[in-house]
Amino acid sequence: MDFKTILPIIFEVVIIPLLAALTTVAVKWLNAKANEIKAKTDNTVLKKYIDMLNETISTTVIAVNQTYVDSLKEQDIFTEEAQ
Repeated sequence: MDFKTILPIIFEVVIIPLLAALTTVAVKWLNAKANEIKAKTDNTVLKKYIDMLNETISTTVIAVNQTYVDSLKEQDIFTEEAQ
């Protein structure tokens, strides 16, 4: 097997699942940090804006990940067989 044959296989088997795992970790970490910051303050307005920011960032991270996966599916790189 040459490098041009192995590279797409590595991409499908390693990179794509890794992106999903990293997205999950990033969202969980962000939620934990937001809760940590909220626990340190009594300001309800600040807590509200922390929640809004957390929700916005989490939604954006998930949407970007989904857009990336959809793009790969359109290119027939991300198929059920590759999963």
